[in-house]
Amino acid sequence: MKVAITGANGFIAKETISLFIQHDVDFIALTRKNTFKQEYYVETDYSVEGLSLIFKDVQAVVHLAAIRVQDNLLGYEGFRGNEIITENILKAMAKVGVNKIIYMSSISVYSTLDLLPWNEKQIPYPISFYGLSKLVGEQLCLLYKKKNVESIIFRCAHVLGYEDNGYMLSIFLRLASLGKTLTVKGKSIASREFVYVKDVARAILWAIKNSDCTGIYNLGLGKSYTNLEIAKIVNDVFSNVGNIEYLDKQEEGIESSYMDVSSLTSKGFHAVYSIESAFRDIKMEAFNKNGM
Repeated sequence: MKVAITGANGFIAKETISLFIQHDVDFIALTRKNTFKQEYYVETDYSVEGLSLIFKDVQAVVHLAAIRVQDNLLGYEGFRGNEIITENILKAMAKVGVNKIIYMSSISVYSTLDLLPWNEKQIPYPISFYGLSKLVGEQLCLLYKKKNVESIIFRCAHVLGYEDNGYMLSIFLRLASLGKTLTVKGKSIASREFVYVKDVARAILWAIKNSDCTGIYNLGLGKSYTNLEIAKIVNDVFSNVGNIEYLDKQEEGIESSYMDVSSLTSKGFHAVYSIESAFRDIKMEAFNKNGM
């Protein structure tokens, strides 16, 4: 089976590509700009015409390309961009007879706090343009079953990874590695679920190999953590124990978000990285690349 991976410059795609190489999966990696100059990278404008040509020798698509849209004046434009790319991919697949897509959705499709932990049978109510774009992408995938395109949809928890720059966790990791103080704002009541990028890649490989598995699955650790708990674990991994500034009088600015992952585990897939082992692996990767 030959697989096309969209969004190949993203950090989930890079990890997936690395795993595919290890397991001798035949693939091509789609990107708007080939900055890596590897033979398996293919440039595309994500038009139906261009994708139709690329997909002629492909049997499955891993759809990771997405704009991380924000809820500002540009949010709707990003939402429309994600919708158009997903629909173009599905149109091209149907046109040339590619009948399997693995679509990376998000925990952001959920929001109803009194239904925690969220499960796949609940009606999702996204409260952001990003979550809405992911939910629309899911529905597009499901609609294309009428055109013989089967889908496996992963509603992915917050992804941990070495290249996930700019978010709270990456800030914590960088500060802890330098022996500096981690600042935790708010009373640290909200509890969120995470998953390591290497487990996300493993789930994608599992989906490729399980041809009889379709549907929507929550993908995460099955456990959630507060910001204060995360800070303590990060500091422990980096031997920066106790170096925390806890500003519990400030607004936390986040809400709880965690899921029931039993539907996926019942099918045979389990995350192998705990949050502690994920942080240790990130630490080792950072040391190998930067001597951190």
